[in-house]
Amino acid sequence: MDWRLIIDPPRSGAENMAADRALFQALENKQGLPALRLYSWSEPAITCGYNQKPAKVLGPAESVVRRPTGGGLVFHHPGETSFTVVTTLASLPAGLIPAYQELSRPVIAALRSLGWAAKLASSPEEKRGDPQFCFAYPAAYEVVINGEKVVGAAQKRGRNALLQQSAVDFEKIPGVSAAQFVAAIKGAFSEWLVARGERLLD
Repeated sequence: MDWRLIIDPPRSGAENMAADRALFQALENKQGLPALRLYSWSEPAITCGYNQKPAKVLGPAESVVRRPTGGGLVFHHPGETSFTVVTTLASLPAGLIPAYQELSRPVIAALRSLGWAAKLASSPEEKRGDPQFCFAYPAAYEVVINGEKVVGAAQKRGRNALLQQSAVDFEKIPGVSAAQFVAAIKGAFSEWLVARGERLLD
């Protein structure tokens, strides 16, 4: 199966969430191809999970964009790169956590290629902090370095399609530029897809 590679210019929070919703809806309707979308932010933004009540945490004055996926609050900054995967449910292992773990494989490979000892979180001592905030602590299927959550991930599932949105805490990988991260993610996903008998269309 072929995948699209989408590298978008910087956009607002609302525009980025709308782009991800459109990709998901197209595949849910069995139109188009699975995709890896890499994007950045034209201005500071705060996104929240689809079922969160951010005003209880941030106050009513804060402007927050709701994601189509779950998870906690994320603060986004211009120059940072985020990424989204949209694929069919049938292409991934059955079950929520196995699907998360499978999609984490190329992310871990990308970070390791940049010299960071990334792995999946698993031990209880790595779970700490306020769950209202995405990067407070990692779930067992998320990517950590030295016990610290580096990549947050959240999903939306339909009948046919899966949307996974991921944010990166670049403060925890100092020295890695957005351009380096984009190249590493692109290469790791391409290798992951080739191993699965698929390919990433450049």
